[in-house]
Amino acid sequence: MGPTYHDLGEHAEVLQVEFDPTQLSFEALLTMFWASHNPARDGRRSQYRSILVCEDERQFAIADKSRSKVERTLGRKVLTEVVAGKVFYPAEGYHQKWQLRRRAALYEELAKSFDSEESLLRSFAATKLNAIAGGYLRWPAIAEIAHHLSLSDDGLLLLEGISTSIPLRADG
Repeated sequence: MGPTYHDLGEHAEVLQVEFDPTQLSFEALLTMFWASHNPARDGRRSQYRSILVCEDERQFAIADKSRSKVERTLGRKVLTEVVAGKVFYPAEGYHQKWQLRRRAALYEELAKSFDSEESLLRSFAATKLNAIAGGYLRWPAIAEIAHHLSLSDDGLLLLEGISTSIPLRADG
């Protein structure tokens, strides 16, 4: 068991990305990573700093080289920290998918399709719904993936209402 919210100490909030390198190269994943945030932004607190944690030294070498390339392209220092081999501890369940949890009716609708909270939180559906609830996707894109979300017709109506009422995030 890992640390809890109350005994964290020095940490960074991160997300773990699992990918199939036969479908998506690490280099392509890095391109998406660098494009999805401002790597020159200084996090105000250590837990919100920009950090890329690599699985091993091979990934670290590739990521560090890509960081240098981004730095040259931007013409300024990249503040995103690149490290290898740090331990990943998943957040306690109640700290995960918080955008989705704020939409209790939608969260409860989705929960009906899972046998445990852990399986729900690790699901494609919960990840996508969390992005929608956070304002990162709009209905045309959502409609394309809706058949993967295990929602009833009522759940899809809830989803459509939420996706059209939340302002689309500028960083999304």
